[in-house]
Amino acid sequence: MCLPVFAANEIYITQVGTSNNFTLDILQDGDNNEVRLSVSHDNNNIDIDQVGDNNTISWVSYWGSGLGWGGDLDGSGNTLIFDQYNTLGSDTNRIGFHIPSNNNTIHLCQGKTFVDA
Repeated sequence: MCLPVFAANEIYITQVGTSNNFTLDILQDGDNNEVRLSVSHDNNNIDIDQVGDNNTISWVSYWGSGLGWGGDLDGSGNTLIFDQYNTLGSDTNRIGFHIPSNNNTIHLCQGKTFVDA
């Protein structure tokens, strides 16, 4: 008898405190990926790689508290790198983010089209 295997990976992150210069590096390699995060303050570095399957970084349901639904970045001078790679033609990718500040550097890639921002 074969039993089905269900694989899911989810990451929920909330930055607390009042410090700047937060560094986050996440690699999710396959299956039902999802990341939701709420980050504040300045000069943060966030690098998220999702390789294969049903990638999500967050979603924005109009504006409101990012803490409730993920994908909120407050602060200036932040660097974000989001790479979502398709390994099969049926993969699903979605990036939604609310960034109400300025002087941020953002690199987004879906389908592994480019490497350098």
